[in-house]
Amino acid sequence: MFDYIRNKPIVALIILIILGIGLGFAQKNAMRHGRTSLVQECVRTLTLPFSMGARGLMVVGEEAENAARPRSRILQENATLRQRVQDLSLENMQLRAHVIENLNLRKELAFKQITKFTMLSAEVIGRKESAWFDTASINRGRNDNVETASAVVNHNGLIGQVLLTNKFTSEIVSLTNPGSEVGAIVERSRCAGIVQGNGFEYLVMAYLAKDADVKVGDLVVTSGMGKVIPKGFTIGRVAEVNRSTVSMTASAKIIPSVRFDQIEHVFVVSRDSAGQ
Repeated sequence: MFDYIRNKPIVALIILIILGIGLGFAQKNAMRHGRTSLVQECVRTLTLPFSMGARGLMVVGEEAENAARPRSRILQENATLRQRVQDLSLENMQLRAHVIENLNLRKELAFKQITKFTMLSAEVIGRKESAWFDTASINRGRNDNVETASAVVNHNGLIGQVLLTNKFTSEIVSLTNPGSEVGAIVERSRCAGIVQGNGFEYLVMAYLAKDADVKVGDLVVTSGMGKVIPKGFTIGRVAEVNRSTVSMTASAKIIPSVRFDQIEHVFVVSRDSAGQ
């Protein structure tokens, strides 16, 4: 009995060898018949719960990754699209500005071609507005033969006059400036008067006869009196007519045809052609 216990490891080894040989034959026989062996079935049964758990974790991880990836991609795409929309909006604004500028330049070119006066094109390079003076700077001066009091116009009509000049630039003053005066007539009825500036966004046509044929909507143009401001340039339209029973005269409120704060390109009319 004691010998058996002492030799137990040898007995166990012999049993394992015999078992191994038996399992080997069983495995070989199973493979010959296309079946799985008992050992494979046991191993698969023992490891199945662990493999299923690991597979489940992998699936959950893949789903989380797939869910996170599209969200980050969507956020990135949205940011890219927003930037693209901003770029397109800016480009669209610039294109609209270029279109408007081109249209105005074409109108000014056509205006210069059809007018009989000698005119010098100029660009507004600065503007100063206050309660008393509406003036702007243009990029033409004495070197370009610009003279004080010359009429300043664009394709919409009379803007004002040259206030002062230096070598390379000049200051122009708006018709709305207080103290500004120009001879004018109502185009429809030929009633004559003087258009004056009063510091506001409108003009006043004064010294009209009490019964002068002036109506709201009438077009008022320069009369050419004084031979400084040429005849025929648009000044504006009548917005209101006032008749005084005391002074026996009438006056009219005129909306200028040109907004001084919106001018960019102008023409200076030569004083030599003003008397034509």
